[in-house]
Amino acid sequence: MEQLIPLVSRLHRILAWTGESGLELPAIAVIGAQSVGKSSVLEAIVGRPFLPKGTGIVTQRPLILQVCWLGDAKHNAQLMYDGDAVEHGEFAHKRGVIFDDFNKIMAEIKSETERLLGNTKNVSPVPIFLKIVSPRVVDLTLIDLPGITKVPVGDQTHDIERQIREMIMERISSPSCIILALTAANTDIATSDSLQMAREVDPHGLRTIGVITKCDMVEDGFNAVDVLQGRVYKLRRGYVGVVCKDKTGSPDATHSTAEEDAFFTNHPIYGPIAKRCGIRHLSLMLNEMLTFHIKQMFPFIKSKLLAVMHEREMELLSYGFGSSELSASPGGCLLHFFTAFSQTFRDIIHGKKSSRQHSTQLYGGARINYIFNDSYLKTLKAFSPLSGLSDIEIRTAIRNSTGPASALFVPEIAFENLVKKQIRLLEVPSLQCVDQVYEELLNILETCEIPELNRFMNMRMRMLVVIKELLRQCVDPTKDMIRNLIKIELAYINTNHPDFLRGNAMEKACNAQSNQQSHGRRSTNASTASGYSSYSDSYDRNRSQNRSDGYDNRSKGDSSSKNVEDASEEEPRPLWLPNIPKAVSLGTEPSEREVIEAELIKTLIESYFSIVRKNIADAVPKCIMHFMVNKTTDSIQQELILHLYKQELYEELTAESKHIIQRREQCLESLKSLRQCVADLNELLDFRIEA
Repeated sequence: MEQLIPLVSRLHRILAWTGESGLELPAIAVIGAQSVGKSSVLEAIVGRPFLPKGTGIVTQRPLILQVCWLGDAKHNAQLMYDGDAVEHGEFAHKRGVIFDDFNKIMAEIKSETERLLGNTKNVSPVPIFLKIVSPRVVDLTLIDLPGITKVPVGDQTHDIERQIREMIMERISSPSCIILALTAANTDIATSDSLQMAREVDPHGLRTIGVITKCDMVEDGFNAVDVLQGRVYKLRRGYVGVVCKDKTGSPDATHSTAEEDAFFTNHPIYGPIAKRCGIRHLSLMLNEMLTFHIKQMFPFIKSKLLAVMHEREMELLSYGFGSSELSASPGGCLLHFFTAFSQTFRDIIHGKKSSRQHSTQLYGGARINYIFNDSYLKTLKAFSPLSGLSDIEIRTAIRNSTGPASALFVPEIAFENLVKKQIRLLEVPSLQCVDQVYEELLNILETCEIPELNRFMNMRMRMLVVIKELLRQCVDPTKDMIRNLIKIELAYINTNHPDFLRGNAMEKACNAQSNQQSHGRRSTNASTASGYSSYSDSYDRNRSQNRSDGYDNRSKGDSSSKNVEDASEEEPRPLWLPNIPKAVSLGTEPSEREVIEAELIKTLIESYFSIVRKNIADAVPKCIMHFMVNKTTDSIQQELILHLYKQELYEELTAESKHIIQRREQCLESLKSLRQCVADLNELLDFRIEA
């Protein structure tokens, strides 16, 4: 694996520029029967002994081993370790605890297995996660799985074969998993469960390597040679023969590649195929597969690099070329930004510039349209023309408008007074509409972005101050115009308007008027009779009071003896008026005439108010657009030139912030490094693994 380190280390540095988290290589799963040598093969790949060994079922839980290249800490920042750290291990169940002794790693694997399963020989699908960081490995994921068994022994559950099979199939089913199918040389390849499982998930053998272990334990080796040469069962990737390691677990049991090579080279039967045997050849095959996988990623990596380069170039373009371009023509620079900003603001208002951040929301001028139509107009339409007017208030207005005389018809002055009161209610929402559009223009101003202007924060801030003041100055004239619109409507109530009392309103008003006239005649007669009755009642009350006060001293006998004929000779009876209260209001029970008059007034108010509301709803948005929106968009550039285009302000406005200067330098460095990464990537296309 060490031959891949130069390739992978350079790719890590390249990927760091693309924003990718790292190079994801395929996982390598080792499967086979119990005691076939899976742990030995894994240790040979990693280069360090760290797995428990023995007879029977030793691996009882899947071990997910993540080996990470230590490398240079500053180029491998995703690994949270010190740059001076040595190779070590860390378990997921003991985060933060560093194991720099591989014997302790082996002991911890045993301890964690016993913690879950006790001293039994059962298995569990719950994996143990182990990370080993070393300068001698590439980033890989290795999976050690329990050995395949057929018959439960001791205290094992009766379905242990099914459990182990499901565990293995779950791991090797991934299309990116390389399968090392181990079979002992002293067993019949036709009965190999590992090859049978591998064929189920990889029928074409694209990711399966057959590993024949214990080649040193076969007496003649003839059967093993036939298998290694593919004469018994052919594999697309072929077979690799390896020898066994000592199972005592002593430090001297480390696999010696040189001794293994000498064994195959000097063996009378394995000699002709010695170059295709041993851990060295297995590592070469894995390196070739991993290199092929890495090279398949090159087009994607290159496209990412080019995309990042384009982003950096555009960013550098937004930062400009520094003070050199400003020293030649600072005034021209100011005029350029004044024009660009005013045009951008105008485009946002008129909908010619979209926003990526508001792809699902209204933006710019569309929000002003929303204020006009969905907020202001709907509010006016929902407002009732008679809102706030009670029947008693309408009747009182009618009575007050008649003066001392009683009117035969509904007086026009009552209608005008009431409808003017309702028209005045339109002023507040109209002025609120001005405030809402003003706030929206301020929001648009804040979101108006020119990438090149980000270099000059002083200029941008001063420009915003000038434009905000321009907007503020437009508010009062706009509100004054709207107040004048209301005053215009109040100044003259045009009852000859063609839309006044149209359709149902006219019919309703005519019916109310005719009813009023007929009831008016009846009420005249009724009022006459009512007058006599009131006079008689008042006289009787006053006469009774006079008696008590001594005005009538005649006896009851004399009074009773008078006949009707003598009535003319009696003294006239005095008339007495009731006291007038300070506050006089109508009663709560209206007469029939008053009801009809009130209904007529309501009809007139509703009809005329609708005309005024329509006029105001149409005029207010036009007023706002003319006096505030269009005034601002048309005057921005002139105002900026008037207030900021001054020679004494050139240096202040064109001063770049330190942040921009630093970012420009960083962009230049980034582009230099990215171009080098592209060159490195082209060189890596010719990378070859030496045998």
